[in-house]
Amino acid sequence: MLKGLGWALVAILACFIVAVAAGLIHGNIERPKVWPGPAPEAERLHNGWGEPASFVGQYHVRFLDPPAANRSSGYAEYAGERFREGHLTMFMREAYEHRPFIPGGVLVLNGPTHNLVLYLSELSSNGGRVLYATVKGGTYEGPSIGSFAGVRRGNRIYGGLRLRGLANVEANFVRYSRNPEAKGPIGSTGE
Repeated sequence: MLKGLGWALVAILACFIVAVAAGLIHGNIERPKVWPGPAPEAERLHNGWGEPASFVGQYHVRFLDPPAANRSSGYAEYAGERFREGHLTMFMREAYEHRPFIPGGVLVLNGPTHNLVLYLSELSSNGGRVLYATVKGGTYEGPSIGSFAGVRRGNRIYGGLRLRGLANVEANFVRYSRNPEAKGPIGSTGE
């Protein structure tokens, strides 16, 4: 029995030495080892929009028909507002601490008297060329107030928004910068 106990202690000591050598155990109690989360590539491919370099940046919104709100919802203050221009900024954002960044967007519709700020979240795709997103109001965690669908071709996204209380917004989103933080004049082609 003593001999078996001795061999068990040798086995435990050998496992401990291997764990220390592999970096699984270390003596620094003040700074414990933090294991990184999954690689961001898996999250980027999961969203269906592709690599961030292909869609992140700033877009001008060119309306096909100027949209107008109706009075049947909470957007009554926008009824009669004719949105004349818009701006979409797509970027990678940290939704949860220590998790991979996820894509998101901010769409601003400008009218003569009001601006409407919308948030694109939960980006997805049908596995092909059609891109989808949920439109949120207030913040990325705000209520879902509509949906976005579009097709990307080169530096353009042809698509539209369906929002509660607002006529469907059909537009071409033309990317003029790959940098979501660029401050360029309207019509600039800066990268």
